[in-house]
This record gives sequence, C-alpha cells and structure tokens, in this order.
Amino acid sequence: MSETRKALEVAYTSYAKDKKGDNVEYFNQKNDRACVIIGSDVIKIGSAGSNDLKDWFQNTLIVGINIPGIGRVPRGFYKNVEGMVDKIALHLLNHKDKVIDGSGHSRGGPFMAFVLYRLWERGFNVRSLITFGCPNFVKEEGKNQFNGVIPIIKMIKNGGDQVTRHPNFGYKKPVKQTKIGPKRNWFTKRFNKDHLIERYLKNI
Repeated sequence: MSETRKALEVAYTSYAKDKKGDNVEYFNQKNDRACVIIGSDVIKIGSAGSNDLKDWFQNTLIVGINIPGIGRVPRGFYKNVEGMVDKIALHLLNHKDKVIDGSGHSRGGPFMAFVLYRLWERGFNVRSLITFGCPNFVKEEGKNQFNGVIPIIKMIKNGGDQVTRHPNFGYKKPVKQTKIGPKRNWFTKRFNKDHLIERYLKNI
C-alpha cells in the first residue's frame, strides 16, 4: 500500500466520532476533528473536513487574523488549532522520539498543516503532510515557512474538485498539486462529487 493511500485512510478515519480501538484516539475541538495513531516508529495524525456548509462558511476568509510568517487565517479556526495542539501534544508527551506524518481532507488539510507547525514548535519531529481536496491557505512567506518546517508536503486533487481552487485560508498552496482520477462530467461538476473523500479513496 502506498504512503499516499495510507495517509488518505488516516484522514478518512478522522471522520469517526468518539470511537476508540485499534490504537486510535480521537480528539475534538469545537468543529474540528482529528485522530492519532501511535505506531512503533511513526505517529499518524489525520484531520477531517467540515461537518456541513455552516461549518465551512464560519471558517472561510471573511474576518481573519494575520499569523507572522504563515498568512491570514480565520480567528475561530486559529483558536481551534491551539486547543487541538494542546490535547495532542499532551497525548504524545512520551513519544517525541517518533516521527509524525499528518494528513487531512478538505478543510482538514490546512488545519493539519497548522497543527503540525505548532507541534514542530514544541519540539516534535514532523516529517510529512499529505492533503486531499485542500483549499489554498498560505501567503508566499507562509509557503516558504511551511516547506522549512515540514520536509515532505504533497497535495492531491481528484478530478475537478472545486474546493482545491478556493482561497479559504490565504492565497497559495505550499506545493504544486498532484492530479488523480478521471476528468469530471456534468454530474460531478454540478454537485462537486469529486470532493467526496470516498471519491479520493476510489481513485487512489
């Protein structure tokens, strides 16, 4: 199984709520959800996208706050990041010797990017981030900053996924997108079915 497929499955796992087992722990901070899987050498962290349209619109770039070196993010979103990092860092306190691979679908992509950045600031060994259907989220200086902190960043776009063009958290993407899946038809274009995480699972 490819690392990209594994990352997608971790992101998919993060959509479950309050379900434990198979060495998986779930964390919630208001509208944001993440799962943490601790392996012998690697820690996998995944983040889910928005619950609904209300959740999405509350976290778009209308009223934001500038984060030095990173860009502009919604205030509520940023508060959620800080709360989530506190919980995850406490859970991983005895695992700083392990590398961390992060992944996220939709709005969970930029959310996980900021979580990994904050974990790196706390001395954790961050290795990679793979996003699926992720909107734009950094300014130019943020692009350089993230690439300096997270050695491996991959961004996957399925078909004509429209969310990947949305300037949700800024203006750019930290790396060029890798396109997968078939060209979209009128049905997937009209309802943006290409964005569903199930479609990503089908095409990877």
